Amino acid sequence: MITRLVEVDYAAHLAIPPPGRIAFWLREMRTPELLVSLAAQHSDLAKAAKRPLVALAAAGDITGLGSALRAEEDAEREADRRYWEPLKAELAQLRQAKRSFGRPSAASGRRPGAILQFAMFNGQFAIVPSPTHASGPIAN
Repeated sequence: MITRLVEVDYAAHLAIPPPGRIAFWLREMRTPELLVSLAAQHSDLAKAAKRPLVALAAAGDITGLGSALRAEEDAEREADRRYWEPLKAELAQLRQAKRSFGRPSAASGRRPGAILQFAMFNGQFAIVPSPTHASGPIAN
């Protein structure tokens, strides 16, 4: 998806690229042939680029660049997966808490309609029963 979006942006602005757009393309382009062309046309920006793949593009190594682009994409996907994994687990806990909200539970000591509130402990949010409820305090 990103590949296609960057390619469309490249095609739309190639004639007169806005300021900073070439650096953006060098940073985000995922099409080997276009990245090689960019690096050749803008060698000064390519040399200054922080992305290691741009050096392969400047050398014209399309085969090596294709492999490196796949490795870069795999690394980005793995980083995304690691980032979202704990957030998805937290969301699942919140959904479970929402589903069980108001149901009596021997383990929790809550009665139907008990109000939950969020509290922060050691920088983490936790769901805790409210000490009072519309019908009076919650019995422990």
